[in-house]
Amino acid sequence: MQYSSHCTLNESIEAIGSLVGNSRFDSMSCQLVDLTDVRKFDLNNNDVPILASLTKLPSNWNKKMKFIFVSCDDEITAFVDQYIGRMKQFNIDMIRINSLKEAKELLRNLLNKKREV
Repeated sequence: MQYSSHCTLNESIEAIGSLVGNSRFDSMSCQLVDLTDVRKFDLNNNDVPILASLTKLPSNWNKKMKFIFVSCDDEITAFVDQYIGRMKQFNIDMIRINSLKEAKELLRNLLNKKREV
């Protein structure tokens, strides 16, 4: 999932809806959320509970799903860290990484481990 230059609450809600609505959602093991191209970020601390509640319900259907967020912007990174902190109470596996290269390597390693099982 890659965000464009402008990230809003509505865009985030639509992205969660698209993910959950994907016919392969139940078999997915990882979701990469690329925020590296975002130049205008219109989310704030009040949006964290909204996004958390929208994410926690589908995560009950797919408990193996891992989320990898990629951000190198300080404002976005602070928001993502707060969101991840909120999601820990629901035992949803999330991590934030600063580079897309590192995230892709982690994703590749996770997928290889899945194939080995």
